[in-house]
Amino acid sequence: MTAEDIKAYCLSKHKACEAYPFGKVPVCYKLNDKIFAQLYPDEGNYKITLKCTADAAQFYRMVYPDKIVEGYHCSKVQKPYWNTIYLDDFPEKELYNMIDFAYSMLTGDVILRFCNLSDEETTVTVSQPEIFTYDLLEKDRLQKEENEIVLGKHEIRTIGWRG
Repeated sequence: MTAEDIKAYCLSKHKACEAYPFGKVPVCYKLNDKIFAQLYPDEGNYKITLKCTADAAQFYRMVYPDKIVEGYHCSKVQKPYWNTIYLDDFPEKELYNMIDFAYSMLTGDVILRFCNLSDEETTVTVSQPEIFTYDLLEKDRLQKEENEIVLGKHEIRTIGWRG
């Protein structure tokens, strides 16, 4: 995937904009004047730094230890909340999921990706997670496992929210 693909995807987010607060590089993507992504498009240093929760950041670093590190530019206090992803040969779909998660950190929305038995993916965004969670618990048996939630015939592959 190219830097242009990433730029287009970040800018496709509602009210997202591009900014250059640190000079030519990194190219920052913001929502309401807060950064959710920083792209370093230079060949030989092709990477992106994304906002994250501390738990999700640590999980991604464990899954992709050769590709994801703490936000290298961040202060010690901020490092747990940012991941730098080296983009050469990184799975495109996973990167888009991570960008969605970073953006959701600023919107306060819940983003759920369901994969049904036929592997068709459906995305649901909910602005009131406590109400949505209550409804899920009332309707179906919800089983929470270490890094996934299984609900009936659907597997929630990505969960992101900010309370």
